[in-house]
Order: sequence, then structure tokens, then C-alpha cells
Amino acid sequence: MKNTELFVHVFFVDMVSLSDRSLGSTETQSKKLETMFRYITNSKILKNSTITSHTGDGVAICFTENPRLPLELSIDLHKKLNRFNKNKPKKEKILVRIGINSGLISKTRGVKGQGNYWGRGLIHAQRIMSAGDASHILLSANTAQELIEISDEYKQNIHYIGNIEIKHEEIIPVYSAYGECFGNNDNSKFTEKPIQEESGRVIFEGLKKDEINPKKLLELLKQNKQTKLSLSSKRKRKKN
Repeated sequence: MKNTELFVHVFFVDMVSLSDRSLGSTETQSKKLETMFRYITNSKILKNSTITSHTGDGVAICFTENPRLPLELSIDLHKKLNRFNKNKPKKEKILVRIGINSGLISKTRGVKGQGNYWGRGLIHAQRIMSAGDASHILLSANTAQELIEISDEYKQNIHYIGNIEIKHEEIIPVYSAYGECFGNNDNSKFTEKPIQEESGRVIFEGLKKDEINPKKLLELLKQNKQTKLSLSSKRKRKKN
């Protein structure tokens, strides 16, 4: 199979606490999944998608045309779920988390020879999603910045969280989208992580410009604090 790469805008969603037995039987949870999938499938926005992949307790949808579409699908789904959840007890509510990212994916051959897609575009969307709680709509920095430039409304509704740690101790900048009837504005669970770089120098976190002097730098070096090599530079050296 020829290796085909596509640049896509990814919507990645899963249901929160699907395996939690206290929230209902397997049959009850399966019905919740069916409802979530139905809301997504019936969305007018989905007609613009090119690739859809079920992931057990969720679904990944890739759009090739417009970076707006994953966020618009997220907002559409949240509004439907808010109406569904209204006045329902906790056990009956459907709670989801969503990750959005733009990046490359490649077509690969599956176990039975069928075509399948994977790549950093999908991987990062999933890992960003996994960092969130119920109702979070989390976006990678590249997608968030593009959307903020497109629209004043997006600029109001997309908020920088900070640098957070995802799988394999990778630290990336992440944004959260929330507004009336969508998203989760509680970002207290996110503890900002410093992005550390090598690039022939050391980053001294929290150091103000007026504190950059030989005496201060020497003091920090002696304390052996805030002088870690970046994870990205380590990976590069391993590859080489």
C-alpha cells in the first residue's frame, strides 16, 4: 500500500468514566455511547469529514478543508448533550471530553489488510483529549492560534491554559475552548509545566529581564536548578 500523508484537522472525543460500574451497567453505558454517536452522526458539520475512526469509547474524525470544523462539531455536540443531560440524575448523564489538533496522518495497512490512518495529527489530538476532564474542549497551540486569527468570537472563547504534560512526559502548550452552553471553564487541574530548551543555552524559568546578570546566573547554576535539557533535544540525540 502506498504511504499517503494528509494534513488534517482532528476532532477526538471519548466518554468520561465509561468503565465506571457505579454509573450503570454495560448495557446502560452502551446506550449512552449510541446516543453520543447518533448526535455526532446526525450533525450537519459531519458531512465535511473525510475520515472517521471508532475508538471503542469514542471516535476520531478528520477534516481536510477547514480548521473551524472540529471546534464547530464540539460545540454542536456539547449543546445537544446539555439538553440531553438537563434534569437527569448523574448516572444517566453523558459526559465527554474532546481534543482538537491539526497535523499529518498516514494511511497504513490494518491487521486484516484494510486501510487505516494514524500519525501525530491523531496521536496528539488523543493525548490532549486524555488530559481533560468532563466537558473540556482542549486544543493544540497550532490549531488554537489559527482559529484565534480567523475570528473575534474564537478569540473570546479560546483560552490559553499553559504548558501541560501529556503521555511520555512530553510537554506542550494547550488551549481550552468554552463559552455559553459549551466547554469547561475549570482549568484548576492543569498545573503548568515549563518548556525547557537546550539549543546551546539554558532557560532560567521565572527570571526577570532586570535579573539577568552574571552574579544571578552563577547563583542559579550553582544551585543546579532550572537547568534541565529539553525532552525534545533528548529525543533528537537518540535518533542521531
